[in-house]
Amino acid sequence: MMQFSDEVITAGVFNQEMFDYYANPKEFDGTDLTVTEYPSPILRAENAEITEFDAKLQQLCKEFFLVMYGANGVGLAAPQVGLNLRLFVYNCEPTAPGALRRMGETIVCNPKIIEYCQPSGGAALPAWTDVDIEGCLSSRNECCRGDIRRASTLQVEYQDERGRVKKRKLRGFEARVFQHEYDHIQGVLHIDRQSPANRVIIKPFLDVLEEQHGAGGATEPLPSLAAVRSTLVPPPLEDGESDDQPQQRAASPPSPPKSAAKPKAKAPPKSVKSSSGFGGGAGNAADNKGGKKKKKR
Repeated sequence: MMQFSDEVITAGVFNQEMFDYYANPKEFDGTDLTVTEYPSPILRAENAEITEFDAKLQQLCKEFFLVMYGANGVGLAAPQVGLNLRLFVYNCEPTAPGALRRMGETIVCNPKIIEYCQPSGGAALPAWTDVDIEGCLSSRNECCRGDIRRASTLQVEYQDERGRVKKRKLRGFEARVFQHEYDHIQGVLHIDRQSPANRVIIKPFLDVLEEQHGAGGATEPLPSLAAVRSTLVPPPLEDGESDDQPQQRAASPPSPPKSAAKPKAKAPPKSVKSSSGFGGGAGNAADNKGGKKKKKR
């Protein structure tokens, strides 16, 4: 894996080598789907419920996994491949061999977060959350990664690709992955959960993505960023706050908002590694011949 020195990764400084290194492949074997990048309006738009649980949907989900694995991610939401649907897939063990990898694949249609679980007795914020690094395929992974606060345990409900209702309690990394992808179908990105200071660090990379997109990009969620940040569950980290020095907030989490928000990313690391598996791995530059050849459908 390529390493980037402290001198290269500096707050407020753009690095072209890193930006190119973490680009997604332009094509993937077995599908015409490609990764949609910030600030595409598709990532901010409303997403429709899944109503037809048929062979077409099952094939679409298979193609989601092809893109996810090809981009070295652990999760992929429909807006990230240009589709405004309430649908995402994930696998917390994407490098497991053969049948074991298939066993870890989860397809999520029309999800709901029923409860952001907390210990009994009205425990304070740190007791029901944790902080870890997240990146995102839609913002060049490590270029825009950062510390994100998440609920450590969730009660969720969704339908699988056949329409069967699933009710589950998720913990740890799987709970984090679910929240990250759920945010995508709420039209909010992980950078929206970033502290203001961390947002400054990744701003040069976001600026270049905005320049590449051109006119019509959507840089903030709908409604305005200020309104969305006030409803994020759990609340995002603020400047000077860390997982061991959390800001004092309400003793218990509020009810899930109708339009929950997306996680945020922080600064590029001093030594680039995987962002907890959320983003693409090293060597996915857009001009890399390893960017797979499409199979026409």
